[in-house]
Amino acid sequence: TSDGTVLLRGEGIVTSGDGAGDVVIEFYGAQGASVYVTHDGSGRRWSRDELLAAAAAGRFTGTFTARLGGQGSQPQPAIWTDGEIQAQAGHQEFPRLASGERRMTMSGRHVDPGAFPLVDGRRAEGLVRVDGETVVVELAAAPGDGMHLLQVHNPGGLASNDFLFFVNEETAPAADTKGKSLAEILALRKWDLLPGTWIDKATGGKVVHTTYAWKIPNRVLEVVNTGGDNPSTSLLAVNAADGAVFQVGGDSRGATFAGGWTVGDDGAATARLGITGGDGNRFELTIRHRITGPDTMTLTIELPQPISIELVRAKE
Repeated sequence: TSDGTVLLRGEGIVTSGDGAGDVVIEFYGAQGASVYVTHDGSGRRWSRDELLAAAAAGRFTGTFTARLGGQGSQPQPAIWTDGEIQAQAGHQEFPRLASGERRMTMSGRHVDPGAFPLVDGRRAEGLVRVDGETVVVELAAAPGDGMHLLQVHNPGGLASNDFLFFVNEETAPAADTKGKSLAEILALRKWDLLPGTWIDKATGGKVVHTTYAWKIPNRVLEVVNTGGDNPSTSLLAVNAADGAVFQVGGDSRGATFAGGWTVGDDGAATARLGITGGDGNRFELTIRHRITGPDTMTLTIELPQPISIELVRAKE
């Protein structure tokens, strides 16, 4: 793809006045080229529109598969908290960036020259420098406030494990949440009223019908929304190493999402989610939750024109 994370290759048949023939096509998106090139030495190039037109006319039939690059058989890179890997035990110290900071230092192995950073699953502009087992990532621009996931991706190869980092100290987990269960953190933040089923007041649950139920008692909440035309399921849990509350899940249209929850001084719980749509497009979404009473809550989706929805607890 254009960000260099996978190789998109199509295999199929092209028909013309001279008959039909097999064809292998690879996508090249470097430097804005965004073309599909045949793999037979002819150098023929197709634009996306040309391929779609040929398929619509019955002149091209093929299957495209996203594959690992040519170096996919090399060891997967790994990154971890700065220090010797055998000393990684107990609470981990993840990077916390203040506004304007862009550099993070960690330890790692199998990180190749030319590796590039991914933030929340998407390629980010920046540099990765390696000195032995010391890995320095310097982003061109810091992402928004909150919890994020960092990976390093070897060119033509594999991506590393996810590595947490936080932007702005005030949004990082407080020290008093380390080692606590999710139930304990909810109680500490006065959010222990969250479990239950919440529906939008205006339509009686046709738009929002979300149930927060303990999947693993006190540890993992399952979040199931059956309102609207796009049901979703996710899990809400806590990283015991640093007390970060996170959410991961997906919906019926093939989108996946992941991100962190924080509670501000005003008592509102904010979910900042990185979303990858079923079409591969990525974006970020911020959702604020404010409990206004034992059985009422306001949900605000922070868009250029914010959307606020009044929720009430469904009667059992």
